[in-house]
Amino acid sequence: MRVLFIKNIKGVGRIGDIKNVSDGYARNFLLPNYAARPATADAVKLVGSLVARRDQDDVLRKEQMNQMVQKLEQTVLELEASSNREGHLYGSIDAQIISRELKKRSILIEPEEIELEHPLKTTGEHVVAIKIAPELGTTLRIKITPKE
Repeated sequence: MRVLFIKNIKGVGRIGDIKNVSDGYARNFLLPNYAARPATADAVKLVGSLVARRDQDDVLRKEQMNQMVQKLEQTVLELEASSNREGHLYGSIDAQIISRELKKRSILIEPEEIELEHPLKTTGEHVVAIKIAPELGTTLRIKITPKE
């Protein structure tokens, strides 16, 4: 089925794209969730306005991402965790915890955007890579101190 995308669907299509998708995917997911509509002659006339809106959203989104990168570069995330005398944590600090702590500081980073090879398990300073978009990334400094 040929559809016109009204919403961005990761890995499938962006607003304003006209693509062929399987009938079942269109009927069971795209159309009920108002993510796409059948690519009729009337719908194709909407493409220009949808693409303009998509471009405008992209510019705004890039601005917001650049501001977030600047904010992250200036941030040192300080966390307390229970540890032994050698500095090994009893638990660990993973991407979920880092994301939650950043959200408390009004920095909206999803756990999937935090590139951790393995959870942090020692006290001290760590540098973690953040990939906000395919072309945009930065690093975050994390300081873990023992809980007293």
